[in-house]
Amino acid sequence: MNEAKNQSLSEAFINHGGSGKFDFVANQPSDTFTVNRFTYNAGQFGNFLAGYTGAYLGGFFGYSGVRFFGIAYDFDEEGFDFDWAAESVPFIQDGAAIAEFEKNLCE
Repeated sequence: MNEAKNQSLSEAFINHGGSGKFDFVANQPSDTFTVNRFTYNAGQFGNFLAGYTGAYLGGFFGYSGVRFFGIAYDFDEEGFDFDWAAESVPFIQDGAAIAEFEKNLCE
């Protein structure tokens, strides 16, 4: 996760989207990732890392951007039948919570 937090917001946008290096569904679809004893599949971890990176680099606005682009992605995939990226939210929130915890430890 160090690499994720040591990038700019513009790099994060590129790296987490459409086959970027942190698009684990595209790059490592069958892998699993363990963070703090929780195991995530590729899609779940991609959302976790996006939430972590957004919150770490941009605080509330970074987190909000991740949520916005998650909803936009869901709409693009599902059309008007989208569910506001509901399945992604818990993982985005988990990542954001850990980022906020780490930032508070460093202050």
